[in-house]
This record gives sequence, C-alpha cells and structure tokens, in this order.
Amino acid sequence: MLNRSVTTLETHDKEIEKLITIIFTGVLVLRYKDQQAFIRSKCMEYLGLWIATDSIKYFKDDYLKYIGWMASDSDASVRK
Repeated sequence: MLNRSVTTLETHDKEIEKLITIIFTGVLVLRYKDQQAFIRSKCMEYLGLWIATDSIKYFKDDYLKYIGWMASDSDASVRK
C-alpha cells in the first residue's frame, strides 16, 4: 500500500516537472525578450517567484541566465 502511494507520488512529480518545463520553454523563454516591457517584467517576476519557491531546482544556470539577461534590460521597470 505504502509502496504504491510512493510510486504514484513519484509519477505525479515527474508529470508536474514535464509541465513546468513546457511552461518555462513555451512562455518564459519566448517572452523574456518581448517587445513590451510589461511582459518582460512579468517574466522576471514569476521566474523570481519560482526561484524563491524551489531554490534547489531553479537556482541553476539554466534559469538564472534569464534573470541576468533581464537584469540588464534597457527598461527600468523590468529591472525592478
């Protein structure tokens, strides 16, 4: 019974990880260079929330490079 529960949780965890990757690559990677500063600032805000929520997963080069690129944005509202 307990083994089945662990297996089920591990399966759900893998599915959630796949969805997060799809969201990251399908939204943030495409929108962090958006023409509108509001969109770029929202990308920065939500990536920061993801890092704060799960720093073990998101405090890595694959994610931090976007923070670095957005931190040098020409619009001050993105850098906030």
